Amino acid sequence: MKRHLKPVRIIILFLLMTAVFALSATTANAAAAPSQVTGVKLKAGEFKVTLSWNRVANAHGYVIYYKDMVTGDMVKSDPIKNRNTTTTVIRRLRNNHKYMFVVHAYRYIRGKYYYSKRSAIQYATPYLYTPGKPMLQIGDIDSGKATLTWKNVVGATSYQVFILQANNKYRFLQEVSTNSATITQLKNDTHYTFAVRSVRRVLGQFKVSKADSIEVWVRTLKAQYTDINDQSLYTGVMKRTVTAKRINGPGTVTIQAGTPIGIVGWSTVIQLRNGIKCKVNEDDITRTHNMFDSPRAAYGKQAAEYYVNHRKTAAGKFTNIRYQSSTNFLIWANPYTEHTYIFKRNAQKDWELIYCWNCMTGRYEHQSIYGVWKIVKKKPRMYFPGLYANYACLFTSDGNAFHSIRYTLNGALYDPKNFIGKAASAGCIRLDLEEIQIMYNKIPVGTTVIIH
Repeated sequence: MKRHLKPVRIIILFLLMTAVFALSATTANAAAAPSQVTGVKLKAGEFKVTLSWNRVANAHGYVIYYKDMVTGDMVKSDPIKNRNTTTTVIRRLRNNHKYMFVVHAYRYIRGKYYYSKRSAIQYATPYLYTPGKPMLQIGDIDSGKATLTWKNVVGATSYQVFILQANNKYRFLQEVSTNSATITQLKNDTHYTFAVRSVRRVLGQFKVSKADSIEVWVRTLKAQYTDINDQSLYTGVMKRTVTAKRINGPGTVTIQAGTPIGIVGWSTVIQLRNGIKCKVNEDDITRTHNMFDSPRAAYGKQAAEYYVNHRKTAAGKFTNIRYQSSTNFLIWANPYTEHTYIFKRNAQKDWELIYCWNCMTGRYEHQSIYGVWKIVKKKPRMYFPGLYANYACLFTSDGNAFHSIRYTLNGALYDPKNFIGKAASAGCIRLDLEEIQIMYNKIPVGTTVIIH
């Protein structure tokens, strides 16, 4: 009986030794594997995802597994062999597809890889980013044509230009790769509204920005030069329908009752929105506290530059004398067009237009003060009773300033944004936040300010 037990004992002993060795190998493998990767962070981009993680002290390198959650495709990256590398970029991904990512640390010992437990699962979706909105500027305007300009937008590959139609819908005109566009075959003495948006096209995909718009008044350079004056322009409305003789052109014009008008100083010379000037009687008009219902178009680049480079005499005649500034910048705020023009001195010492912004000037009873001033001080905030404005650039010692639209003390917007382009302030000149920030940061103290 004992002779039959000996083989059984041998088999049992073999199984016990195998179990011990297997347990020892498992324990050895576990000891060889590095610690779990922690702190994994993802940042999605265009056709790519950037990963970062915390360094694992005993790792020799890392490997990334990622899965396209739309197609189900699973990919293992090539091993990252530098133990100090804690970031990598996975490229050639599909935009708008959600991806799952995990990171494993590994150790490579005697020709064998030992992997850590996977990191926590993270998700990211690559996308084509939307370019920024262009800041539209007015360019040269002349008989039958208008040029629009804008600063290059980072990431934009082209720009689309539109025109507003009579049905209040925009019609596409052209797509350009430059930062300007000239529109021709326009009618003189006509107002047009144009819009431009940025486009980003990559590998057959594209995104467009929000559009910026600008109103353009197409007319000859001579008409623009004639229209610029240094007199206060008050506002009013026609009390009755009259036929009046034109001052700045031949013939007469019939003006309907209720037509908004500009009134030159305290005279009865009136100016219509299309630039026609004529003389009427005091009984024909009502002086009001409100400006025109919509912003007037700015003068073209060439006309604006001509004005500041050919300072007028007291008699209203242009000269070859430039306005002077102690800095390389010059500001012209025009209460008639409700625009602020920023100029920079070029190599020929002439003033060159670099920005043209809609603004809000003083209302009828608190008009912005006409004259030539200079920036005397800057303040990050300017306070009013219960309100404040950002980025004040003061041009008189008693508080007249360029500043942002106003906010309540808890940060809520107080001024309606559509007030920009109208005379509605108490004398200061208000700009959109983005634009006054440019003035605050770029235009130095001492810069000349013209308000005409």
